[in-house]
Amino acid sequence: MDGPYRYKVDFYVKGTTLLGSTRDASSLFLTVASTDQTNILSWEANVPWSNYDYKIFRKNDVTGLFDPIGNSTTKKYEDRGLINGKEYCYYVESEGTYSVSGLLNPLFNKSQEACGVPIDTVPPCPPVLAVTNLCDDPTANPSPPYLNKLSWTNPNEACGGTDDAVSYNIWYTPLEGEPLLLLTNQSGATNITFDHALETQLAGCYAVSAIDSVGNESLLSNLFCVDNCPNYELPNAFTPNGDGANDIYTPFPGWRFVQSVDMQIFNRWGNLVFQTTDPNISWSGKNEGGNELSEGTYFFVCKVYESRVGGVVLRGWLFRVG
Repeated sequence: MDGPYRYKVDFYVKGTTLLGSTRDASSLFLTVASTDQTNILSWEANVPWSNYDYKIFRKNDVTGLFDPIGNSTTKKYEDRGLINGKEYCYYVESEGTYSVSGLLNPLFNKSQEACGVPIDTVPPCPPVLAVTNLCDDPTANPSPPYLNKLSWTNPNEACGGTDDAVSYNIWYTPLEGEPLLLLTNQSGATNITFDHALETQLAGCYAVSAIDSVGNESLLSNLFCVDNCPNYELPNAFTPNGDGANDIYTPFPGWRFVQSVDMQIFNRWGNLVFQTTDPNISWSGKNEGGNELSEGTYFFVCKVYESRVGGVVLRGWLFRVG
């Protein structure tokens, strides 16, 4: 049925002469929209009287009859607590009046039968995400692989126990402002932690989405960005005398999160004797021709390019080494 039944009554004198007609009226036209464990009923009617109450009937699977399940004073009713995937059928009966003495009162009007099948179209609520790493815990292992430790809320608990999340999509980008890419999917509603192991850096941004049993995916959680905590310090002396101790000029041990350097070393007259972009530097005290340099004081300029979540950050030194 594509629409309501419409009707009116014509009055004739002696069977041939039209005396007058009532205003058009229609039956109720019922529509059922389905969502998670719920059928949403709405209806329309074009009638010349005023409807003040609507009674909703649902078909009984056992008896085949329609049982009253509720009333509404508006043109909408939500039948909740249903079984997803099962068909439910309804009709609606209105009760109204002309509010004119002498006319039939009350007036009843019925809809057609309409059915709906509840289906889960409601995604879980988005998790709330937090991320920690060695930058938050100085006692953590400072060597690779570096770990970003993710944890988030379980939507099944955070949203009052009404959600049915069964897995999570974990999203990641190494640079703030860049599109998030799917890092992995993790099963289990209570499995709400994940360790992301990285070889060269910690910097990046994360988000998590929850997925329910029929594939509905929540909105992304809050975007949580973490940065590197670079550690790069240079000594002001070394002893390249071949005794196996402190023969090579390098950063102090444990340096991390440096993408590259621009290291230039000069003698006391300002002549360039060594340069490199390697963060390890590894200067043996020789010039670029491989010749041993005399003992003394040398000056260096070192620009350090640190890897950060927002891109590369530059800092530097101007020191002497002897």
